[in-house]
Amino acid sequence: MRVLPLTAADDQLKRVSLLAPTGTAADLDRSLGGLDGKPLGRCRDLLGVYDLGTCTLSIDDLPGDPAAFGVIRVEVKQKRAQVPAAFFSTPERRRACEDYLARQVAKAVAELAPDGRERRPAGTLSIGALGQHILERTVLRVSDERVLARLAMRLPTKGERLVAGSAADLLLRQIPGLMERSVTVDALADGALRRHVSVVEDQENLRARLEGNGLVAFIANGAVLARQPDGSDLPLDRERRLEFRSPDRLKFTLNAPNWGAVMGMGVPLGVTVVVGGVQQGKSTLLEALQQGVYDHVPGDGRDRVLTVRNAVRVSAEPGRSVRQVDLSPFVSSLPGGHPPSSYDTDCAPKSLSQAVGLMEALEMGATALLIDEDTSAVGFLHRDARTQQLVSREHQSLIPLVEQAHLLYTELGVSTIVVASSPGDYLDAADTVIMMQDSCPLEVTSRARTIAAAMPNRRQPEVRRPAYRPQARQPLRETVPAAGEKIEVQTEGGRARWLRVGEEVVDLRCLGPLLEPSTAVALGYALQRLKTEYLDGTRNLPEALSMLELDLDRFGLELLCAQAGDTLPALSRPRMLDVGAVLNRLPSLRVVVEERVQ
Repeated sequence: MRVLPLTAADDQLKRVSLLAPTGTAADLDRSLGGLDGKPLGRCRDLLGVYDLGTCTLSIDDLPGDPAAFGVIRVEVKQKRAQVPAAFFSTPERRRACEDYLARQVAKAVAELAPDGRERRPAGTLSIGALGQHILERTVLRVSDERVLARLAMRLPTKGERLVAGSAADLLLRQIPGLMERSVTVDALADGALRRHVSVVEDQENLRARLEGNGLVAFIANGAVLARQPDGSDLPLDRERRLEFRSPDRLKFTLNAPNWGAVMGMGVPLGVTVVVGGVQQGKSTLLEALQQGVYDHVPGDGRDRVLTVRNAVRVSAEPGRSVRQVDLSPFVSSLPGGHPPSSYDTDCAPKSLSQAVGLMEALEMGATALLIDEDTSAVGFLHRDARTQQLVSREHQSLIPLVEQAHLLYTELGVSTIVVASSPGDYLDAADTVIMMQDSCPLEVTSRARTIAAAMPNRRQPEVRRPAYRPQARQPLRETVPAAGEKIEVQTEGGRARWLRVGEEVVDLRCLGPLLEPSTAVALGYALQRLKTEYLDGTRNLPEALSMLELDLDRFGLELLCAQAGDTLPALSRPRMLDVGAVLNRLPSLRVVVEERVQ
């Protein structure tokens, strides 16, 4: 790989000074000895920075509760680590390099876990859960001067009292050893880091060129889409997995910097309908495309599944709150005479909630919509000819998506992928039709058009909607949670499901089933940062999100909670589309609607 120069904007860590030791390993050992058998509350005397020879240890926080985790940082200077500069010479390479090293540290930490034969109390280390996505994370940072890991730690105790001998073993021997085995050049000699960086570089390169090649998504031959049946994000075992193969009429070849020529299925821009019977792989395909906006670790099976960056899954969310969203493209009238151009409610019904999600996604710049009938409202997706005859037009206020999908592409350039067992009316609107059979894709566009021509659709066009003009809603700063309010994430199966910021609770299932807890925590801090810095009464939501993203690019993810100082939590970087989605679902949110953009 060619070594590229670092810029001041790329190297956020040049702004952070190296850890300055205030003590030595001997000092720490003596302090531990003096605290043997003492309550954990006394252990705050250990806070400080220690030179351990091969690394520098900063003990930043030690809570008195033996069940709670403290915070430490471990720094290895590049003079010792010698991570080649080529592996972090661009933002993409840096993210990949840091992700790889974090996984190496996590592996070394797991190897330290007691096996039950050790009689002495053992402490606990954690670098957090690392999913299959390669994300910017705060738990490990690399610069031209150092490698810095942030770990959560529980000291070894008996009851609520420190066991100094075990603590000394953890801090003075095990931690330096695991860093030596994880982040130094000797530990990187097998080429795995190079592969990790190359995979990210290729995914980013190909994803950026999808639309230029007329594609909304690309799935390489050999990709593995199906996941473990236990709901985890891991691919199926080798003996059970089915490798993806493109149908001939959708074959496309893209050239990547490191992979070279990659052949697979190109999903064209426009309206794509995915059909098939029950459990034939339709939803699995859509879920893989939803995850295709992220880079994946080598060997995941989806590391060559690529979707345009601003793709959004749109599902029904009955009961969600809505603030001043223009539904006029989908709704001709609302009960009580309320104008559909400014829909506002604390509890949206199923069909309207999905229309709201779509309009909010468009407002924030979505370029592709992913829709599965299994998580959709039937009335939002379509209305057949018989229903039109049964229910008169004046009582059919909701204009279904089937009327809008092609217009979204021709007028806005927004593609739609719809998964349905009985697509019916969508065959007339589809530019591409893919049928899944036994998890294998078949291109059946011509056949679908022949059938549609032989069996004309008798449904009547709905009332023509007004041309879409983007909304410009300004969130009111005082209705967004303030910095300092407690952030909590509720998980299920290791994945984030609910976010609480202060008194506000948001259902995160709208963001998909694989959201990492560290990303959810970052979403909470992003809301607080928006309030503090960007929602000043002059900026609409897309403008505020754009400014936040620029600052994160310049200063790093640590910007979200700069007030945390040395006790920075584990964060993973979210998409700005997801930050906006969470903000839109805050029950407390209130907005002001600007003049429409012409």
